[in-house]
Amino acid sequence: MKRFLLVVISAAIILSLCSCGKNKDSEELAQEIRIDIIGSGTIDTKATIRADYGQSVYDFSVGYVGNESEGLLTVLSPETVAGVEINISGGEVLADFDSVSLYMGTLDGLDISPACALCTFIQSWKSGYITASKEETLNDVKTVSLTICVDDTVETKTWFDAETLKPVYGELISEGQTVLFCSFSDTSYSAG
Repeated sequence: MKRFLLVVISAAIILSLCSCGKNKDSEELAQEIRIDIIGSGTIDTKATIRADYGQSVYDFSVGYVGNESEGLLTVLSPETVAGVEINISGGEVLADFDSVSLYMGTLDGLDISPACALCTFIQSWKSGYITASKEETLNDVKTVSLTICVDDTVETKTWFDAETLKPVYGELISEGQTVLFCSFSDTSYSAG
């Protein structure tokens, strides 16, 4: 009996030691990502965005400092509108540059302007319902992808770097159709 008990205890110790070096699974990483983002007051990121309006597609790059409801979006490209600063507050988009207004129309069938898309991503990361998490490799980067329901018709899918827990790439999906593609870089979170 003592020998049996010794074997059981030894096996338990070996199994617990084996699990110490275990990699985190996608659900654990999803929890850590959400904790990091909820704990941040401000997110500072750069993004290259492709917006599909149905009949036409627009590419632009932006910098964003803010949260899910308000912030400052600065257009980095195209060059013709680079430097335009867009204040986002409560879903309203105000864009002025040398008395020129920049059209920030909504995506077909959505009440979301591409200018507000980053707010939609941040909102989903903080409080959306995570419907799927999966470990994937994206452009040689180990990631965890999170599919998050924003409301009845809109969801986001975002790939986060599995080591830094920062967003790498995202898609905004409306009624099953991807309408916005976003590559993230230089992302940081700060309390505020």
